[in-house]
Amino acid sequence: MKDLEMAISDKHIKAQDFLKEIDSLEEWKRSAILKELKEIKNTSELKTKVNHKDLNQLDSHDFKFQSSDPLFHFTALQTPITKIFEVTKDIQAEMSYQATSSVNITQNIFIIRSGQELNLFEENQSDHFYLKNTLFILEEDAKLNHISVNRSVNGNSHYLALVSKNAQFSSSYFDLGAGTTRQTYETHLNGLNAQAMVNQGAILKDQDRSETYSYFYHNSPVSFSHQLVKSILDDQSRSLFRGRIKIAKGADGVDANQLNKNLLLSAKAHAFSQPQLEIYADDVKCSHGSTTGQLSSNELFYLLSRGIPKKEAFSMLTRGFIEDLVNKADPKNSFSQLKEIIQSRLEDIGV
Repeated sequence: MKDLEMAISDKHIKAQDFLKEIDSLEEWKRSAILKELKEIKNTSELKTKVNHKDLNQLDSHDFKFQSSDPLFHFTALQTPITKIFEVTKDIQAEMSYQATSSVNITQNIFIIRSGQELNLFEENQSDHFYLKNTLFILEEDAKLNHISVNRSVNGNSHYLALVSKNAQFSSSYFDLGAGTTRQTYETHLNGLNAQAMVNQGAILKDQDRSETYSYFYHNSPVSFSHQLVKSILDDQSRSLFRGRIKIAKGADGVDANQLNKNLLLSAKAHAFSQPQLEIYADDVKCSHGSTTGQLSSNELFYLLSRGIPKKEAFSMLTRGFIEDLVNKADPKNSFSQLKEIIQSRLEDIGV
């Protein structure tokens, strides 16, 4: 089978080049590497528990894709198996990963064909270190609503999205683990009216560490990106956010914004934030910002003055801080378990 790694060796490559490689394969080879979601009749059929042993038994092919993140490139070279999913009709799916070996690596590629829509819920649960790489390719007019929940101890997740003309990419990541985690989003907007909304939330306690890196590349005029990152930090937990929006020369008409908010529930908790803009076009609308602090004393006083007990008022404000992220992630309540998972984590920190 023809080596596919050259298809997206350039970090600014367009999705069409990779798709041509897939489509040009002989039918028997193509069917051997594609796990087609169109064959899934309901979400329970796709919900799987993936471990290192299972990965080696899946039909797949050797494939390596690169990005601007050195760690992502390293883990891609070490990944034994890549699974490719092709979306050829609108579908809702769930995937659950539970790893058992000391180091677990998964790598997935999702191709959302033109005019199709995928609603995908992923959940990671592991007591071992994990590395997860995911590539999303959205053809013209494709839509993706992706939710990922991490409840693992330590690990690294990297998401690379290639968004074509009129395509809509929405992804929400919730870090609810109990250790040290890193998540990286790299989104390339490659066509007119390409849209991306990437939101991230973390609820941390004890000595948890969460690092978030986000990169938006507006390679086309009239493209849009919106990002909201929120963290709730208790005890001695730490969070780090580094975000960058890069607008290419000639990419006029871009509308991009990036906001990081951190809520500190302890004097020993710390949050570091570094949003950045890199603009090479003239006619654009961009903004970025960051806030870190405790609950508003005015809001707390207002609730107390209405007869609400202090503990309950504290809980209401803390929950409200994160709930808007949940509503943005799943506006149609397609995955009811998301609210239950967030509720459980809030209870873990005494809210």
